[in-house]
Amino acid sequence: MSEFEKIANELVEEKEENLLVKLDAMEENIKLADSITKEYNKIKKTLKEQMLSYGKSNNLEQIKWVTPKGIKITLSVGRDEITEEQEVNEFKEEILKEKYPKIYEECCVKETKIITLENGSNDRLVITLPKDK
Repeated sequence: MSEFEKIANELVEEKEENLLVKLDAMEENIKLADSITKEYNKIKKTLKEQMLSYGKSNNLEQIKWVTPKGIKITLSVGRDEITEEQEVNEFKEEILKEKYPKIYEECCVKETKIITLENGSNDRLVITLPKDK
């Protein structure tokens, strides 16, 4: 191994060590951020339930609130889907194949298409924090 290769390897090792030290140092902040996010989501869920209850009991479609610090909160009250049964005409390829096979064959056209055989994926890094004891 040349002197240059030795120096290059030492620099890479130092850089990797620095990244691991930085990652360890960030652990507490990551735990705190996770804790805050969980509490925030819990508050949001409770707020949504209360706003939804108020909106439904007052037959409102939308509720807008503003916090003392100016954060705007808007809830749109969902509606049930309205449906009805209707008769519609649909083209059935199977019937054409059975009753008029020659016409079906004449109407078939070969086309070139791009078909995905396997989905691609992105590079990803997963960091799992140790569980609290």
